Amino acid sequence: MIIIKKTSEKDSVYTQTFHMHLSAILFAIILGLAGNAIEFSQYNNVAFEFIFRSWEMNSNNFYLLVCVGILAIIGHTLIIQAYRIGFPPTIAPFEYVNLVWAIIIGNIIWNEQLDIGAYIGIGLIVGGGLYIFYRETIRNELVAIDKPLR
Repeated sequence: MIIIKKTSEKDSVYTQTFHMHLSAILFAIILGLAGNAIEFSQYNNVAFEFIFRSWEMNSNNFYLLVCVGILAIIGHTLIIQAYRIGFPPTIAPFEYVNLVWAIIIGNIIWNEQLDIGAYIGIGLIVGGGLYIFYRETIRNELVAIDKPLR
């Protein structure tokens, strides 16, 4: 997100989103090729078996992937725009909503229950973010830029 803030005056939000997703696609291709070359499937690991198994693509799965992709692009574009016009320590705490959704979805889909270590980790992450927000509020930093980007 720091790179997004630094390049926001030179690049549009759409250029930044395009480059972020293009680099993610290239990284995923390289990782997939490396994973098959290293033959992670020989290890007895549930995560490796899930990632490197053969995938079947039918039309229903394809449409679901397209919908997820479109929603991800919209979400990332909005996050990038927020970081472009706002102060990062002020924007970051709003991303903690992801923790809540991860807990809810994990509980509904996979019936996951959090242990004490997860609660401690969540507390440290949220506490650190709230401390930074409080510290920056005391410093009287601008929450948003005072002029439009374009």
